[in-house]
Amino acid sequence: MKHISLIFTTAIFFSFLSSSCTQEIPALTIPSAPVNFKIDLMTDKIDYFDYAVFDSPRRAGEYVGYAGLLIFRNQEGQIFAYDLCCPKERSQTVKVIPNLRGEAICPVCGSVYSIWTGFGNVVSGPSTLPLQKYNVSNANPVYIIRH
Repeated sequence: MKHISLIFTTAIFFSFLSSSCTQEIPALTIPSAPVNFKIDLMTDKIDYFDYAVFDSPRRAGEYVGYAGLLIFRNQEGQIFAYDLCCPKERSQTVKVIPNLRGEAICPVCGSVYSIWTGFGNVVSGPSTLPLQKYNVSNANPVYIIRH
């Protein structure tokens, strides 16, 4: 009986451990690539409800993800970071194009993604997956983007 109890307790422990770990890791919607990038609002000058695109690193040790970074600053000043890769196309050469309406549009499949909400959700088009979102931490006025 003790043996069955030990097996049951071990199974519950590993079940809890695996479910708690998967909840903390954001789901990948594109191939994985390293991201390590800093935005300094004093020098990068991203206005409210505006965006910046970074196709390549600016300094040694920086990484911009799979197809580049799309940084959006909403009307409250929050910073959101997404990969430029369209999750429907999954190609480094097919990059979404942001606009000042808080959207990003894929030039190939036509999917439209909402970037001002912080989720990158599909608004219209054939894609069923959101843009790949990256973690942003704030050390005002510097923001660190990582994956």
